[in-house]
Amino acid sequence: IMSGNDEIWSINNDATGQRQLTNNSADEHAPLASSVDDSIFFASNRTGAVRIWKMNADGSDQTQITRSEGGGPLLVSPDGRWLYFHHSLHKTLWRVPVEGGEEELVLDKRKHQIAVSPDGLLAAFPEKQGAEIVLMIASLADGQTSRTFKLAVPQSELFALRWSADGEN
Repeated sequence: IMSGNDEIWSINNDATGQRQLTNNSADEHAPLASSVDDSIFFASNRTGAVRIWKMNADGSDQTQITRSEGGGPLLVSPDGRWLYFHHSLHKTLWRVPVEGGEEELVLDKRKHQIAVSPDGLLAAFPEKQGAEIVLMIASLADGQTSRTFKLAVPQSELFALRWSADGEN
């Protein structure tokens, strides 16, 4: 059935158990499963503006997490306290307590892509330097660039930027 809007679904690894988790007139997207518990964070415009919501893995208990800011969920901190997200309008990096609360600006760099390391200490993002695109690594503690990587093809675009699970690659 076509509903005309984006919804979030789940499916088992063996392709059984397909289940719709959200079902309303809003667009829901960018789901992120927590590595700490069975929560799923997602972006939704059901309040009229994009905000981040949280639900159980079965789709129950859908709760709005951000109040004044919103965007795409990126990472739940290893201690399970914070959800990092990429602001949908400002393109900056923010965090919010996983149970909701006041949003905090973490990295004030306007980037179309930001990836947070699994340990929650670093951010990676592409940056144009002259005609080249380079990959920058910055500390979330102070925003300072710690490393820069030149791409093998200097004019290439970076899509779906992600850290490896161990944070090394």
